[in-house]
Amino acid sequence: MGNKHLTATERESILCLRAQDCGIRQIAGALNRSPSTISRELRRNPVRGACSAHEADKLYRLRRKRCRPAFKLEDKALQSLLQARLEEGWSPEQIRGRESLAVSVTTIYRAVQSGRLSFDAGKHLRRRGKPYRRKTRQDGRGRLGDTVSIELRPRDAGRGLTSETGRWTPFWASRGLGVWLPWLTERLACCWQQR
Repeated sequence: MGNKHLTATERESILCLRAQDCGIRQIAGALNRSPSTISRELRRNPVRGACSAHEADKLYRLRRKRCRPAFKLEDKALQSLLQARLEEGWSPEQIRGRESLAVSVTTIYRAVQSGRLSFDAGKHLRRRGKPYRRKTRQDGRGRLGDTVSIELRPRDAGRGLTSETGRWTPFWASRGLGVWLPWLTERLACCWQQR
């Protein structure tokens, strides 16, 4: 099948094929689309009983614009409160914590940076929206301490496993339910033989 959204050209084709009294399945086959996609397009975008490609494209763009999430600071009282607190020198974190607002710190920073709150962000904000991190010692994850480089390893270190024959090595193997079995293996020149 085709792309996710219908293009203006595909909408024109739907209009032409519909004018020729083609069925939904015939149109879908011609456009290499699912019949449900064509049916949905005809149901969503009827213009005075017929499907106009230009009008359908306008309706599609209008629906796309409306489906975006609404801006959380539409309330004028909330905007004025934020404006006043920021001008007093409060950080967005302080405003969020002390005023018990239902707005996140990130939303406040976005409102400042997008210009929805009318003041100079560079003068009033301390960090300009970057998350606060304590200045402690560096993160030690992913690093192994007191290790020896593989280049410093002796050449014979790996040879002992394959060169010795006739040596028996004991193992204990668990078969589940707390049962442990002794296991002896004899080391051969190039492989292991189990007995």
